[in-house]
Amino acid sequence: MLVAEDWLLGGLVDRRMFLSVSGTALTQAVNIYLGVHLPADGAALPTATPDDPLVDQIEASVPRLQLLDDERGGASDLGYVGAQVRAVLLVLRDGGHTDATTRRLLVALADLAQLAGWKAFDAGQQGLAQCYFFTGLRAAHDAGYRAMEAHILADLSFRAASLGDADDGLRLGSAARRVVDRSAASVQASVLSRLAYAHAAAGHVEQCERTWAESRDQLAKRHPDRDPEWMYYLTPNHLDWQAGYAVILAGRQVVASGRGTDGRALLREGGALLRTGAYARRPDVPYQRGALYEGAWLALGYTAHGKLDDAGAVTRMALPRLGRVRSPRSTALLGTLAQELRRRKRNQSVADLLPDLENALAH
Repeated sequence: MLVAEDWLLGGLVDRRMFLSVSGTALTQAVNIYLGVHLPADGAALPTATPDDPLVDQIEASVPRLQLLDDERGGASDLGYVGAQVRAVLLVLRDGGHTDATTRRLLVALADLAQLAGWKAFDAGQQGLAQCYFFTGLRAAHDAGYRAMEAHILADLSFRAASLGDADDGLRLGSAARRVVDRSAASVQASVLSRLAYAHAAAGHVEQCERTWAESRDQLAKRHPDRDPEWMYYLTPNHLDWQAGYAVILAGRQVVASGRGTDGRALLREGGALLRTGAYARRPDVPYQRGALYEGAWLALGYTAHGKLDDAGAVTRMALPRLGRVRSPRSTALLGTLAQELRRRKRNQSVADLLPDLENALAH
């Protein structure tokens, strides 16, 4: 209730500046959730009852908002999703609910706060992302919603590793792995895929590939009837795409360290995985944010490998998405790509591409 009060005092449009934490402060912020062992979730999650029409409406909105995020990116409609988090907190604060209704509200709050945290991360609002993730983690913990606890810890791991803090990424990814035990196989696979990325960010190539293999093995044990609704997106191909950009990240680091042969081998491996993915998806079909993000990584892999014509072709596919998807996280990758291409302007395909890329980024 103190968490609820803090959010509600900020108002519908919260103007506060949220600072992100790392290291010891981040570890302390999540440790409270890791010391209490709760029963595995799944069938124990609350079910609808006839006298809770408001909760029915709240629950029905969550999957629609998740699909909207996949299509339009984190910076689009972030304020609206944040308002939904506050609305659920307001209903909880008003009280007078049965225990079953309170738990349903906590589960819905955890789902919405995770979504708001992910959108804020994608929008480059890192302190706000952490605040939403911590709120979702608290709600999931209080509800005994272990799958979402693990999912949020994995999101925090991926966020830290993506921002260059590999140590935090590994700590949080390992915590998610401990929490996810006995959850649905798909949730375990997803958590392992995020831990694989943290290993890549830390330069642990063998651990990255081993953890990715574990993730695929876990997904092969999947029982769809046990999946949470929010695991709709996870497929073997999706795991391969996640592994693809993790391996490209590792390959780029190895090349930069001077071990060109080893690094190029990783870039080829990561590129082969990403070429099975969404980067070439038509601009008029769903999941455009993923197509933009994966395309940016594939182009970065080609550039580090010196395959500038291929990098240009993939970048051309990404440009039309920038007018439709508001994902500063993806745009930042294309900004990095533009910086690297400026050093290679003697290549004719790069010289032809750069003005279009820079113009698209400027708009």
